[in-house]
Amino acid sequence: DSALLFAFIMTESHGDETAKNENSTAKGYGQLLNGTATYVYEVVMSNGEGTYNTSMALNGDTNIEMTANYLAYLKENCSSVNEIITAYSGEDNQEYKNEINKWLAKADISIADLNNEMY
Repeated sequence: DSALLFAFIMTESHGDETAKNENSTAKGYGQLLNGTATYVYEVVMSNGEGTYNTSMALNGDTNIEMTANYLAYLKENCSSVNEIITAYSGEDNQEYKNEINKWLAKADISIADLNNEMY
């Protein structure tokens, strides 16, 4: 869902493709950690082992593609949008969900609406 992708990007990096988290290895629009980014690029996106380079996370197009593929992967492996959000962020955090909902509201949709549509 493009609205959910947008909400994650805005929540994670405020739309800054060069964003870097000073407390982790997260970078780019989706703020994927190096390990997650490697898995998504090499396995989920079928690019093959050893093809991911951490600088790729700072390429906006590549980062958006990885973030979208990661969300699609989570959708296949989670039973609700709330579970996707928890898996993506690494914790069940209501403030994080509120931030996602704030950005979803720009598209006149909510987590609950997406949950009804997707599951």
